[in-house]
Amino acid sequence: LGIPRGEARRYIEGGWVTVDGEVVEQPQRPVDDSVVIVVAEQASDEKAERVSMLLHKPAGVAAETLCALVSSDSRSELDASDIRPLQRHFHGLQLAAALPASDSGLVVVSQDPATLAHLQRNLGRTEQEYLIEVAEGGPERGPWLLARLQQESGGAKVSWQSEQRLR
Repeated sequence: LGIPRGEARRYIEGGWVTVDGEVVEQPQRPVDDSVVIVVAEQASDEKAERVSMLLHKPAGVAAETLCALVSSDSRSELDASDIRPLQRHFHGLQLAAALPASDSGLVVVSQDPATLAHLQRNLGRTEQEYLIEVAEGGPERGPWLLARLQQESGGAKVSWQSEQRLR
């Protein structure tokens, strides 16, 4: 390619290089003279940024297994960011704050220590919403359920969303 080794390494790690049409992200991959190596026109040799992602945690999944669920396959087709997913985006992810295994909801996973520290530092001020399915009794048990939930949650606002659901 006729470029310095360090610059070539950053192009490769940034996912800008293809070998015979396949994106290569690992430097020092052996190649022979018969392969076609292409560096994308928009290639940048800047170090790839650390990423943070939202993940929907299904109920019944333990917090320590969540980061393993994040992959390019789990990326939403609604993701409008222009970030090209790279292998390195799925390494070194940490959970910002855990939900109990029995709960489902959105969690943040990140590679960025500053993002993780900010979220953990401000966790007490983060607004959280819980939806609770009421299996039996519905509104008849309402006053008792509302009082108990407000007591257990430290005075959080609790209201009926429907006849079978509290929020």
